[in-house]
Amino acid sequence: SFLTCMCALLCFMANATALFQATLDAENQEVPVHQWDNYASQSAEAYLRVSGVVCSVLVVLAETEWDRFMQYFAFLDMWVFRGMFHVMVAALTQTMAHATGNSDLARSVSLYRSIASTGLAACGFFYVLAGLVCIGAMRRARRRREVEKNKVLRELDEVENNIHKEETRRLELQHMLKD
Repeated sequence: SFLTCMCALLCFMANATALFQATLDAENQEVPVHQWDNYASQSAEAYLRVSGVVCSVLVVLAETEWDRFMQYFAFLDMWVFRGMFHVMVAALTQTMAHATGNSDLARSVSLYRSIASTGLAACGFFYVLAGLVCIGAMRRARRRREVEKNKVLRELDEVENNIHKEETRRLELQHMLKD
């Protein structure tokens, strides 16, 4: 989980820096009318880079297993689907997070891209294999038990609070009767 988060953060950095550099490169160019097809291609690449940034953040949030997030992205609770999502983000990072030139930024994007996509793909394949072996089902069952236990504890606290309130009210009424 920690390794997957680190790989996803590296994917985020690679996609974000590639998006940043592509934005800077696009601002420095004027697009003549006869090259609008090239401009449309660059726009599509920008959208894919943005989706790579967003998907990288989704991977990090999925690895935290935050309950509110997992309610909206329930498919990431199944290990096979989570693994396939990780592999998709790794492939998206490998293909879209490329920078042009020979600057330090371009070399760091290339390094982040290689490490992040390879690591995230490996983690994704592990999730797929573990999901196929049903480790995810056991983990979901344990999580359901924890959720049920928390629900019962909340209800118990509520009942105890009500009992305490009723006892306080009973004592107040007895005190009023004595006066």
